[in-house]
Amino acid sequence: GVPVAGAVFEVRNATCSTVFSRMRTGADGAFPVTAFPGTYCLVAVSVPSGYALPATQTFAVGAGAFTARVEVPAAASSGRVVASSGGVPVAGAVFEVRNATCSTVFSRMRTGADGSFPVTAFPGTYCAVAVSVPAGFTLPGPLTFAVGAGGFTARVEVPAAASSGRLVATSGGAPVVGAVFEIRNATCSTVFSRMRTAADGSFPISAFPGTYCAVAVAVPAGFTLPGPQTFTVAPGASFTVGVEVPR
Repeated sequence: GVPVAGAVFEVRNATCSTVFSRMRTGADGAFPVTAFPGTYCLVAVSVPSGYALPATQTFAVGAGAFTARVEVPAAASSGRVVASSGGVPVAGAVFEVRNATCSTVFSRMRTGADGSFPVTAFPGTYCAVAVSVPAGFTLPGPLTFAVGAGGFTARVEVPAAASSGRLVATSGGAPVVGAVFEIRNATCSTVFSRMRTAADGSFPISAFPGTYCAVAVAVPAGFTLPGPQTFTVAPGASFTVGVEVPR
């Protein structure tokens, strides 16, 4: 329904072998034709960027005015689906590119080392559905994205999965039982959990990738509070936070 300006057509005879005129469509997507009654052939010579050449079309001219309508198909656009987590590319994630309602699969692709894969699609709305992600990540929800004329990029944020680890409190190599620690954010200002070390001097921690702070709140008699200790949790990796508790 949108006029295509700047398309060049040749008006030819019925067998498309003889050229009568060559014209370019104006802002309204049209150009005038004067012809005797008969059958003619309309051949697209060039179309603007973002469109593909339509098929050759015949049309009839009778007595009076006439209109020959041509549907100019949009050209396929080239783009990429890019998967990242916190700004870091996620390689090895498998996605399906589907239609706008996410019901019909057009292609299935795996992200490369840069976290992306190429997509060629006609203008319209599509859906990127994650089928699998590497260890340490969780499946993101479906992402709808629009393709227009020209290049495009569909960006998917892949959430990291929680990693499992332990905090281990020792003093001179011996476990410290009954020490109470708070697990806080990187600046040690927000408390996420409070745990007490067990007989082996440890307790379990489940945390998403990021930087954290372990703050001792209480220690058994004969020990003194250690200072706050920061630690980093990586995607998909188990971890151990070792804390030396001074006497």
